[in-house]
Amino acid sequence: MAEFKTEVLRARWKQIASVCPPKAKRTIYQHVRIDADDAGNFILHATDGEMYVSIGDCSEPTFSRLLPVKRFSRLMEVAAAESIDLAAVTIKCGSDEWDLQSPPIDDWEFRAITDTGRQYWVEAIDLKTALQIAQLSIDEESTRYALGGVLLDFVGSESLAVVATDGRRMSVNQIPCECSGEPDFDVKPVVPAKTIKQILAALKPDGRAAFSFGTTGGIVIDTGETVIYSPLVQGRFPDWSKVVPDGSGERFNLPAGELSAALKSASIVTSDESRGVDCTLSHDGITATATGADVGRSCAQRSLLFESEAEFRCNPEYLLPLLNKVGSDRELCLTYTGGEAPVMFSHDGGLTYVLMPLVTS
Repeated sequence: MAEFKTEVLRARWKQIASVCPPKAKRTIYQHVRIDADDAGNFILHATDGEMYVSIGDCSEPTFSRLLPVKRFSRLMEVAAAESIDLAAVTIKCGSDEWDLQSPPIDDWEFRAITDTGRQYWVEAIDLKTALQIAQLSIDEESTRYALGGVLLDFVGSESLAVVATDGRRMSVNQIPCECSGEPDFDVKPVVPAKTIKQILAALKPDGRAAFSFGTTGGIVIDTGETVIYSPLVQGRFPDWSKVVPDGSGERFNLPAGELSAALKSASIVTSDESRGVDCTLSHDGITATATGADVGRSCAQRSLLFESEAEFRCNPEYLLPLLNKVGSDRELCLTYTGGEAPVMFSHDGGLTYVLMPLVTS
């Protein structure tokens, strides 16, 4: 039996197809392998030659074939019947039929994935929030390769720090975790940006994710339905604990939405040549001003009550995405010692966001 529910196959296909690169080094990487049993259970496998992803469950397959990603993706868009039959060379869905050529199944290479046996468990909802914020700070084009990924730093036996930086900003999210054995504090993997996208696609709102480390130097992520193997980013990641300010300096509690609104308004006149917005926090509230050459001037004010004062200049492109992600109702704590010191934003959910101010020449 190789007949599957179209909607189930379509949902899994959408996720697995994104693993295959449009311009693969080998033709086999432009195909997805499906293994199924007589009960209708199936699992999809895909690789780009480095990362391997499997979605589904099928312990004893009786049927296997390769499906070309480009053509089968188009097929999934038009498939209208409740089920789709993949048993024969001819694929059938309702009254529609397709004959799709593909390489021999023997050309597919499985990578044996073994791990150290030690697993770290995190709640999916915590991990999703942390990774989404970390994505804002990844520098995929940096010549410092480690900045092109996300650091997973297991701090103690019950906390995971999810860290990313591009040299201009750094996000640190500390979330609870559990370890199945004695934690290894020397394990600080940097996970590639493309793998982070796959992890986010695999997470279920009410599920958990397990991290383990392959004997070949990679990382294995298991979300229950999806298993991802990925090599790690090579290179030295900055010591984030030395970048985060110690918390001294002036402190301001402010709604993310108020700061976001002021920055958006002031940044209307900014340009590639002049991206800076001057922010003043005072007893009157927030004032954001900017001047753009050959554009004009802006001034945005939001009334809030602060007990102290501070001034800094920032590039709103590095701050607005964070403010949008945390939500307008979230209250942030802004800490700043002045001058060229970094501006730190934090909240009680475990987030620390460090922003380097623009220095006025």
